[in-house]
Amino acid sequence: MWFKIGLLLILVTEEVRGYIEYVETSGCESCVLRLTCRHLNSIISVLEANFEVIESYINETLPTPFPPMHPRIALNQRCSGVNHCSFILTKDCPGADKWGLGNLTVNYACISEDRLTKYCNKEILLASPETFGISRGFIHNPGYPRFYLGKQKCRWTIHAPPLQRVKVTIYDISLVADPNLSKCSDIVEVSDRGQILYSTCEQHEPPLEITSLDDTLDVTLIPSPKENLLPRRGIMFYYTAVGCSTPIAPKDGYLVYRNDTVAEYSCCVGYAFPDTRIRSRIIKCLGYRWNTTVPLPDCKCNATLSINETITTSPNNTNKVGIMTVSNDIEEIVIPSIVIVALFLINAVVLFVIYRYKKRKLPEFTEEELGTLSTNQTKTLQI
Repeated sequence: MWFKIGLLLILVTEEVRGYIEYVETSGCESCVLRLTCRHLNSIISVLEANFEVIESYINETLPTPFPPMHPRIALNQRCSGVNHCSFILTKDCPGADKWGLGNLTVNYACISEDRLTKYCNKEILLASPETFGISRGFIHNPGYPRFYLGKQKCRWTIHAPPLQRVKVTIYDISLVADPNLSKCSDIVEVSDRGQILYSTCEQHEPPLEITSLDDTLDVTLIPSPKENLLPRRGIMFYYTAVGCSTPIAPKDGYLVYRNDTVAEYSCCVGYAFPDTRIRSRIIKCLGYRWNTTVPLPDCKCNATLSINETITTSPNNTNKVGIMTVSNDIEEIVIPSIVIVALFLINAVVLFVIYRYKKRKLPEFTEEELGTLSTNQTKTLQI
């Protein structure tokens, strides 16, 4: 009994540990949308929000400045970083009461703590699909969504597997802005080995996506040096590796060449791939997957392949080969024998006919001669 309970707890723990669950909900413009995660240790990240206006109910006399605030930005203010929330479009999104009647659809993610990085100055090593480990996740600053720390930079370095790249999607940015400055005072900076790819302090819609030039990407939150705590949410973003991971070289084989689109593998001398029976193979990367099944099959010795081919083909062809051999023997031995026997029979028949014919002719001639002699003798006796 206790063993079953313990096993059930282990299975539940494994199910809960380390997940990203995607949820979709929808409702009318004045309906209460409830965004909820099943587990208390997970938080919400709003991925997408779309409002579809019902055209037949639009009041054309009213201005419809769409959007003065995008619904996803308003949702971030109420729901990002918490376990559950409620949202009414016409109440919580400024200006939405003038859009008319319609339907709001929200896509959000529930992220467990094991898929979250929430401390500064961390390095994250992404795992390839062929190995165990984290290949995607979310990052937010300490204090999110209540505040973020000032006076010091907060950096995250993400490493993808070799010959892959890193993509980040910034779903929420809420930083303190200085109204007296024309540029951002607090910024989020995305760089690739020292080269700045993008920097911003504003929320973007759709969410900003940035892909590294190499296999490493740095995301840095640069806050104001004046305050210890700043009363804004900070930043939350999603990271993942893009491109095809490098397959493991097959046994008795090695990687010859690899770039973003193709990879070439070769077997050692005397070996070949069992399915193609040649030494080399070139595979192509189609987006995120290779155009063939990975891992590649192990290379096989050419001699082994020849033996296997013989063994493989023999059961199917043995009877046919045997039949063909016997047929050849019959043609070469039996048929000539039949011909010889037939010739002997024909000769025997011919000899037998000649013999019978001669035997019948000899008695008939003798009797005629005897008959003639008998008649002459009879006449002589009468005289």
